[in-house]
Amino acid sequence: MIDISQVFPCFQPIVAVSDGMIYAYEVLGRYEDNGALKSLGGFFYDPDIKSETKLLYDRAVRRAALSYFRMKDIDSRLFININPSWILAHLGDKGSLPSLLYMQGIGVKMDRIVIEITEEEFTQDISLLREFIDIYHSYGCKVAIDDFNFDNFDRLLHLTPDYVKIDMALMKKSMESRQLFRMIRHISEFSREEGVSVIFEGVETSEELRHAIFAGGCMIQGFFFSQAESDFQDKTKFSAMMRENLAEANRISFDKASRHMESEAAYNIQFEWAMKEYPYERNGGLDEYIFVILPRIPEECIRIYVCGENGNQLSSNFDRLPSGGFSQTHEFNGKNWGWRPYFVKNVIQMMNYGRGILSEDYFDIDTGERIKTFSYPISRSIYLFLDMIGDFGGNDENR
Repeated sequence: MIDISQVFPCFQPIVAVSDGMIYAYEVLGRYEDNGALKSLGGFFYDPDIKSETKLLYDRAVRRAALSYFRMKDIDSRLFININPSWILAHLGDKGSLPSLLYMQGIGVKMDRIVIEITEEEFTQDISLLREFIDIYHSYGCKVAIDDFNFDNFDRLLHLTPDYVKIDMALMKKSMESRQLFRMIRHISEFSREEGVSVIFEGVETSEELRHAIFAGGCMIQGFFFSQAESDFQDKTKFSAMMRENLAEANRISFDKASRHMESEAAYNIQFEWAMKEYPYERNGGLDEYIFVILPRIPEECIRIYVCGENGNQLSSNFDRLPSGGFSQTHEFNGKNWGWRPYFVKNVIQMMNYGRGILSEDYFDIDTGERIKTFSYPISRSIYLFLDMIGDFGGNDENR
């Protein structure tokens, strides 16, 4: 058993993407073994050690960290980990939460403290945990959800946290899976819309940092910047590193956006000429019109059809065959695609700007291929849609 007098807190910085400043620190328990610092993680996860003993050691680390934070009075925030089961031990007396009592006793500024709810499986009614979160909020503390993954999505929905930390393993897996990357990015977007700041932890390389930025992280934690140390660090220590890596991420984003705009402009020029050569006659049949312009359709187009401004499909589908020609199918005539999230926005843009719009890439349900859709106004209320197939780059280039 580790001697409790030998345990102490260390502080790992959490760095803001926007300016590279140290925004906060997470408290991590450490002990010294033959001159080397070692994590208390193994101690806290050891099933043979009683929960009461773990709680005793945890409080020793937490109180030492809070006292040191109060003494140094730095312009930062402090994340302290709390096991949700330990919180519920105070279910009958919510006014005696030990951390709150201790913070009040030493006069720490509550608005600088973030209660980090750890990843332990929580089997009780989550509304009970919400009651304690509300208490911490009422004292001015902020709340974070640690190691977020899709198994504990309910915590993000029900606990109204101020921060969510994306699970390190989930983040690393998303570097190999475009679908997972997009799911994480959507979680980041949802969190921002709800006023929740997203932190990516476990970042160890510049590639992982760039990936976290593309996925929507506004703060970063990990060995890439610093391990947990026994003292606080210069607030500006990592600003240059962040600026350098953010500049590279922005360059990649700029290059991707430029290529997209160039493709959109090229398609617009191509169809402006096609419309001049084969102008649409309002009283003409749309299937017949598509037949006329098929020779001018780009080789990468795998499908073409026409919709009205209300979303109704007004033509047949024309699908490219392996031989290079097109087959005509009528089964989608009359279907309405106005419910698709992008449809109304694209139609309004085409109405206002009088030019075509190239979508971001996505997976096509029918072919399983990644495609982009180019939509072009052939009249004020009728729009041509072309599904394009191509090489659209990897995860880093698809924020």
